Amino acid sequence: MTPFANVGFGILKPQILDGQGAGAFSIYPTWRRLQAEGRLYGVVMDAFWMHVGDPAARDAAEARLG
Repeated sequence: MTPFANVGFGILKPQILDGQGAGAFSIYPTWRRLQAEGRLYGVVMDAFWMHVGDPAARDAAEARLG
């Protein structure tokens, strides 16, 4: 089991996306730009992690929280 998981959560200032068109676009170039500028930060979650993506995981989460 890996010690870290990316939960896919981000907080951005709206100005970060200035210049993007009104249609769909990939956020990946924006992440790469922010990385190059030293503007990406992360925090290690100091707690347990559970997912509920399937019935067995849901049951395990309910048992732990119950």
